[in-house]
Amino acid sequence: MSVFGKQKWQSALKKEKKHRILIVDDEPDNREVLRTMLSRDYHVICADDGLTGLELVRAHATNEKIHMIISDQRMPGLDGVDFLEQTISICPDTIRLILTGYSDLEVVIDSINRAHVYQFLLKPVQMNNLKRTIELALDSYELDLTNKRLLANYQVLNENLEHKVVERTAGLQRANQVLRALFGTAAILHDHMELDDLLGTVLGNLKAVFPSNGFALFLRGERAHIIDYLAFRGLSIVEQNHLILNQEHLLSEKSAEILASIPMARDGDNIAYRWEVLPVQHSTGDIGLLVIKHVEDTDGSHELFATFLSMVGAIFINKKLTRKLEKRANSDGLTCTYNRPFFESELMRLIKHAQSYGGQVFSILFIDINGLKKVNDLFGHKAGDGLIVAAAEIVKKISRSSDVVARYGGDEIVILCPGTLNDRANRLKQRIKEQEKDVFVECRHEDGRTERIPVQMSIGIACSEECPPGEVLELADQRMYEDKQEYYRDHARHR
Repeated sequence: MSVFGKQKWQSALKKEKKHRILIVDDEPDNREVLRTMLSRDYHVICADDGLTGLELVRAHATNEKIHMIISDQRMPGLDGVDFLEQTISICPDTIRLILTGYSDLEVVIDSINRAHVYQFLLKPVQMNNLKRTIELALDSYELDLTNKRLLANYQVLNENLEHKVVERTAGLQRANQVLRALFGTAAILHDHMELDDLLGTVLGNLKAVFPSNGFALFLRGERAHIIDYLAFRGLSIVEQNHLILNQEHLLSEKSAEILASIPMARDGDNIAYRWEVLPVQHSTGDIGLLVIKHVEDTDGSHELFATFLSMVGAIFINKKLTRKLEKRANSDGLTCTYNRPFFESELMRLIKHAQSYGGQVFSILFIDINGLKKVNDLFGHKAGDGLIVAAAEIVKKISRSSDVVARYGGDEIVILCPGTLNDRANRLKQRIKEQEKDVFVECRHEDGRTERIPVQMSIGIACSEECPPGEVLELADQRMYEDKQEYYRDHARHR
């Protein structure tokens, strides 16, 4: 049976191949179609039956590990369930999929109970649906792997803790406090706690060990100037705002100058503070920084801070993977943008940041498609959907990776822009207006005539710097309405 239904294949930009996929199918055409489709993004190896597949799994058990197996069910020798069941002892973490043309209920149950199958897919399957399933499954694999590494780190630290306490002096007793505080984080790591609250708790534990010191923790988003998460303990509002405005440069050669410009605070005993900046690192590079305002001696605590930052980095990456899965699960079916609930949750997070820290800003572009009602009336709702999709494609193409593009209502699209002032938001609007000049949707009249309908949008912009953060969306909506009224004054025939 053919693997795929009828559907155009959209070419994609090449990306670094990170995962290895084994395809097991006794039909050569199916293997070749899958290999051709997936080899752009993944390392692909193939087998024509279960026994050959087992040999390949054993050969890759230690080096060049297989991350996913896609198997047919009905094959000579071993069937799909029996084959996948035997792979569990060799590669227990590998994701397993069955792709078959037969929907026998007993086979479905066996695939879950015996073969630990992630998903059971029926042929023919749409290419985009299969690719999406593979991406989600591999994201889940990476998230599970990260969680296991975190757990292993905690176990190693816990095993060494008593030995360290016995061997070291009072300085290590403080280390013991820090480590125990960090172990407490493990207990809440998998709770449904927002990362802001989680990081605040962890930073509070560090503050409890060094009560005279101040701390600022920044974790960055897709761009260096955009802060995804931040937390402060023991710093004044002036110090917080100064660090927020300059965090982008605190790991550069400008760091000493920026820290020197903070007034040297002194307490009643004329004890001067000293500033220090440490990077939060992961395998992908610097993902944030910890700023320490020293007043008490911490010279013997560098190892503790390194352990703390290592855990913070792992927690952040863990939560980002979880957030990535949440994003993919919260997409609009028509436009493949995010849906309204996800947009509203991200907006509430940025509102909370802006209300808590004055240097945190965001902008919203509220977009409405002009002439949609007329297209629906003349050509039907399918043509109207085409107009909505075309408008969404323009917006997605122009928006940055750090922006949240969502379908807010029937013909309403919103762009949430973290770390963005009005001038940048207006440049984004101008690029959208320039792009829409070249985009048309071809619609067909009942008599067979075709008409090219231009994609035209009304856009309103608002920024958290010009109004209370909780009112930005309403102000952007109001300005979009004013822009639409002006459009229809000049284009009355499009109503």
